[in-house]
Amino acid sequence: VPSSGAERLSEVVAGVPAGEPVLVVIDYEPSFSGELEVAAGPLLDQLAMSKGSTFSFVSMSPNGPGLVDRLLANTGISKPTDQNGLGYQPGAQYFNLGFLPGGSSGVLNFIQSPDGFSQYAAVVLMTDNVESGRVWVEQLEVAGGAAKPLFLVASAQAGPMFQPYVDSGQADIMVNGLPDAAKYEVVNASRPGTARRYWDAFGYGILLAVIAIVLGSLWSVYMRIREQRAEAEQG
Repeated sequence: VPSSGAERLSEVVAGVPAGEPVLVVIDYEPSFSGELEVAAGPLLDQLAMSKGSTFSFVSMSPNGPGLVDRLLANTGISKPTDQNGLGYQPGAQYFNLGFLPGGSSGVLNFIQSPDGFSQYAAVVLMTDNVESGRVWVEQLEVAGGAAKPLFLVASAQAGPMFQPYVDSGQADIMVNGLPDAAKYEVVNASRPGTARRYWDAFGYGILLAVIAIVLGSLWSVYMRIREQRAEAEQG
């Protein structure tokens, strides 16, 4: 059953102006790409399909620019339409702005740029890093950029640290790892479907682990009974 958080996320997306550019901040390392791509997939898909949003990607890590094409391919955004993708093309529907140096100062300068940040209708922050994620949230608040919808897509381990920003209203909503993404896909007509596949695989894995534990316990009991019978016969 979809959570109220997933429904709330869909409502916030519905309020984003159609056809306007959206800034996507890549703030995670390659080791977290699998989790963050699955978590962001339903959100980016809904922005693209229902709002026709174009995406501009900026990264807080030197590795980030190389993760953009992977993100769009694995979420189906850049896949051809005949492969159930959306057919987004570089330089037309999405733009890779590269690495943003300077830490908090660089973020503040980017936000305060008169002909840059003001064009974006919303901000999607994809992060596994509490410190750099906090920089974006707080600098947006200081610079007045918090008036734009801010979507947090956080890894499961970083999500609890960002929850106070959501509770205080500094961030509008958060997708916290695979469970939230799977719930959001239900609201998003099961698109792109990756989170549900991952969640089902995880569930089957847990079920097999439980079955293995039960069978192992039964086998241990059986072997113990055999040993006791053998000892009784010998005695």
